[in-house]
Amino acid sequence: MPGEITLQYQYLPLPQFAPEATWAAQSAECAADQGKFWHYHDQLFSVATSRGRGGLEQGALIDYAAALGMDREQFSGCIAASTHATTVADSQSEANALGINSTPTLVINGTPLSNAFDIGGIRAEIDRILGESGSN
Repeated sequence: MPGEITLQYQYLPLPQFAPEATWAAQSAECAADQGKFWHYHDQLFSVATSRGRGGLEQGALIDYAAALGMDREQFSGCIAASTHATTVADSQSEANALGINSTPTLVINGTPLSNAFDIGGIRAEIDRILGESGSN
């Protein structure tokens, strides 16, 4: 739609660097089932930075969910059943098709940006898109 920017979250677990990353991605979808995706997402990135790989073990993932007020039993069942394995695998395939090979990568309206930490570049791309649509 003209004048709008779409944010789409793609999973790209990199098990060669963090073997637990696939579980973490699936657990984020389990959190989304309980309406807590972004809270859980922020928690995962926080602990991955501060605790390293140990912060993404299944028991820890469940503890984070419970600490955020999610139903522990429902969350544990979601992880145990690999409820969102296909969702994560499909998302990873889509990320690969877009040429994404590192995290984080920001994609704005289908265009991957090479530096997701360059706020100026992000603003320039958004302004460019909005300018093309006549909404800027």
